[in-house]
Amino acid sequence: VDLVADGAIAAGKPVIITSGGKAAQVAVANIAYGPSNGSNWEANSSGYESHHIAQDGTNTGWVVAAYGDDTSSSQRVRLRAHNFSTGSSGSEVHLTSTQGFSSVGRLSGIFYCTTRQMFVFSWVSQYNSSSSSTQFGTFTLSNSGVITFQARTTDSGKRTHDIEYAGNGKFFSVYRLMSNDAARIAGPHTINSNGTITLNSSELDFITWNNSPATHIGRLRFNSDYSKFVIGYTRTSNYNAYARVGSWNGSGGAASGMSLGSELNLSGSGISGYDWQSGFDLCCEKTSGKWVASYGFSSGSKAKCITNSSGTNIAAGSQLSIDSENADGRFRIHDNPTVNNVVTWAGRYTSGFGAINLTISGTNTLSKGTMYQMVGNSPSEHGVGITGLDKIYVINRNDGSNDVKIYRVTVAEAGSNFTSSQRNFLGFAEDAISDGNTGTIKLDGNVVANQSGLTAGTLYKVNNDGTLTGSWGSNEVGLL
Repeated sequence: VDLVADGAIAAGKPVIITSGGKAAQVAVANIAYGPSNGSNWEANSSGYESHHIAQDGTNTGWVVAAYGDDTSSSQRVRLRAHNFSTGSSGSEVHLTSTQGFSSVGRLSGIFYCTTRQMFVFSWVSQYNSSSSSTQFGTFTLSNSGVITFQARTTDSGKRTHDIEYAGNGKFFSVYRLMSNDAARIAGPHTINSNGTITLNSSELDFITWNNSPATHIGRLRFNSDYSKFVIGYTRTSNYNAYARVGSWNGSGGAASGMSLGSELNLSGSGISGYDWQSGFDLCCEKTSGKWVASYGFSSGSKAKCITNSSGTNIAAGSQLSIDSENADGRFRIHDNPTVNNVVTWAGRYTSGFGAINLTISGTNTLSKGTMYQMVGNSPSEHGVGITGLDKIYVINRNDGSNDVKIYRVTVAEAGSNFTSSQRNFLGFAEDAISDGNTGTIKLDGNVVANQSGLTAGTLYKVNNDGTLTGSWGSNEVGLL
């Protein structure tokens, strides 16, 4: 049979037929499953608020737990690193008035900057009052887990909801201006080599000033090349979740380099579980360039896939029910780092604290896998953070025991582009076929050339990576 190649196919290699009717060489592909909990680590046995987590983008074995205390008179931000590959842990670092964190507050974001090889976090002082202000902090992490604080930069009068890395040592912040309730994107701010932040005053409103109802929480997530983003947020008076697609020219400030499309109501009224940094979350699935938003009702946790076909237009698929438990906003969602078209949700569900994979198919359809229980207790308030470069890492504080724990969650396993029943196996390409070109695939009953090292009369099986070995089993793809 003659088919168009989906990717290059080498001579003599086994071939599958794709869902689009093309031929593809048999190859290793990670497969989403479970998830399952690989291990967990206790960062602190006491109860602290506003938990966040980030993975080191250079030495990916290390993750940093960040948690804040909004009641102590001397301890504001706490940081501690752990290496899940070696089992090593660093000492806890307290950032207090000595480093300029002198008012009660809470964390609102953390990320790793690959350009500067340092972490950036945002801390909102007086978060529950009209005098809120943001402190951006930076720190480095050594190969032995030692955290070294670098610098603090103040962004006055702003209650920062989110910070999002934009490449090349820059980031944007999403905040609520306390003087008039405007909701804005600001930046890009520059991370300097000494850890200070050069603030960019360029700003773009996604809710205009004095436009009641005000935003409660905002999330900004870029696609893989930072050219497009979605800003998602909730309004406090009608308890609805909204989203807008935006574009960025890669260099200009928010006011001149960004443009926003129209507002889309994602949820309708009735979102519940509002609290600091909870009630709504958003991620971008970087391979497909699609976004997934999650929010909660009294009837449980929900999600929708958001798409952008051109310009700044926006569309969303049908609402998916993740779980019937009211999560009270205690959840987060993150791009699955190892499997295309999959994101991972973690948070409160009917049996405690769990994680589940959501798969994107078609234009904007979501489906769910099986929930995995990480612990029987639910996360406490402000209790969930999630990150991942090679695995998913989740941080929470358990109800019933105030321990702050990180869970390493395995969300994929090595597999093949075979289907589970091998029914998409087609045959062999005798000659090489380049991507997009048409070539001949020899089916069952044909003789295939371009094979070597095989013994006549022996059964061989096709492995996940497309190689052939003996000892064929009855449930495997084989040949004589």
